[in-house]
Amino acid sequence: TFDDLIEEPDESVYQVDYRDMIPTKHLDGKYKVYTYFSFVKHRKFEIYMIEIEPGGEYESGSHGEKTEEYLTVVSGTLTMWIDGKEYEMGTRDAMRFDSDKKHIYINRSKEKVTAMIYIIFQPKT
Repeated sequence: TFDDLIEEPDESVYQVDYRDMIPTKHLDGKYKVYTYFSFVKHRKFEIYMIEIEPGGEYESGSHGEKTEEYLTVVSGTLTMWIDGKEYEMGTRDAMRFDSDKKHIYINRSKEKVTAMIYIIFQPKT
């Protein structure tokens, strides 16, 4: 399966080299999403990097109930649309939000935006 291809080996140290990565989602000229660490049962989080070209945007649906997203802008200026409101973030800015609803990453600038995304899955009660 696709998950088997991107699943990391079960090692005590596992290094990810960006130069070897292939985007797990992309739209030419708009965005690329890279999976650094995918969900596994013993670890309840995922880590991604997104690169958004000037004028590009990436729409993400809900990650499910009781999920939180932590986002850090590595470079550029990012506009986030979350539940009908917009938030502007610059380089090194960070945000946390409940990611159980649609959200959109928007690059309105003339430079590429790069951000790290951490999705935390809370146990269901």
